Amino acid sequence: MKISLNLATRTYVNRRKLIRCYLLVALLLVLGALYGASVCLDGYNRNQALRAQIERVLLERKSLGGGGDFSLQPGERETLRQAVPFANQLLLADSFRWTALLGRLEELVPEGVAIRSLQPDYAKGDLSLTAVALGVDELRRFLDALSVAEGFEKSYLLSQSFVKAGGKDSREQPLLQFSINIREVF
Repeated sequence: MKISLNLATRTYVNRRKLIRCYLLVALLLVLGALYGASVCLDGYNRNQALRAQIERVLLERKSLGGGGDFSLQPGERETLRQAVPFANQLLLADSFRWTALLGRLEELVPEGVAIRSLQPDYAKGDLSLTAVALGVDELRRFLDALSVAEGFEKSYLLSQSFVKAGGKDSREQPLLQFSINIREVF
């Protein structure tokens, strides 16, 4: 005879834990819904503020006489067309960040080389620089550094000559003055 005692008539579920889990999930859903509603409300308020600002700008434009059609006489149009390339060149020159270029050059210039002048040509996008070096080895190291640096690959040595150093001691060795043109910097 096989006796099996199973007094449970159904599967056991811990209802207290189950209800707590349901309440926790419901609370998280309510918090998520409240957060989503606050984000939507914030977006709506920003949209309304931008619309009001656009309306103020349009009203100000109309009050300043900008509400009508803008038309030019044929002579004025030609004058403006001739001024556009010059204005574009000024904008290009103003938009270039010299601090970034000078920082990169400072990293590339080896010891024994000093840059004396920089001369940009915005129309061609070139940069000409004049520098002095203590010797040919320093010049070569500088040219090698420029040739592998990003943005300075098109560096060309234009001229080189020995100049007398301007110091108190006349026995100083002459310096090597050179000019380099770097294309497509801007």
